[in-house]
Amino acid sequence: MAHTIPNRCINCGDCAPQCPTGAVKLENGEFWIDPTLCNDCEGDAPKPECVIACPINLSPMPLKAKKGRCKTTQSPMPSPSLFSNGKTAPFASAIAIWEACNVLSQGKSLPWKTDHEGKLYYKRQVNGGRASISFRLTKSLDFASPALPKPTETPQTGGAGGAGGAEAVRASSLAEYHPKPKTHYPKP
Repeated sequence: MAHTIPNRCINCGDCAPQCPTGAVKLENGEFWIDPTLCNDCEGDAPKPECVIACPINLSPMPLKAKKGRCKTTQSPMPSPSLFSNGKTAPFASAIAIWEACNVLSQGKSLPWKTDHEGKLYYKRQVNGGRASISFRLTKSLDFASPALPKPTETPQTGGAGGAGGAEAVRASSLAEYHPKPKTHYPKP
């Protein structure tokens, strides 16, 4: 939890150079702690450095959490390598990961095809046929493995393919989402 400097601070400045994250700032002649930078010196000291450096008994105190919703501008960066176009959003990443897990769990039961490089891929329609999503295996596989069919084999129908599918392609697939262009009709 971040810390805050009380109103009765004497502004000696002893705390600012001690802060390993640079969270203690001077503004308009008064010190304050940026809560987005303060991490309580976690991993650097057993107690926050600003608390240790303060010469008076009114050292920085833990910042009280606000009740209600938390507004933040920071969001976790999704993996841009998950999509071939390098663009993604957290929600889109979750969908692609869910779809990839679904594909991997079905293993042999899906109609895998080979591309021009001889690598396996699976493609299906999504969003009511308005787009498609494809999963490509980016690493070569040993086709002796029972997890996936040989490229020339016709996949078996039924069954889930077992956990072998997930083992064989562990972290070696790439999801692609291909939306179809919208058709605009002239207004009558």
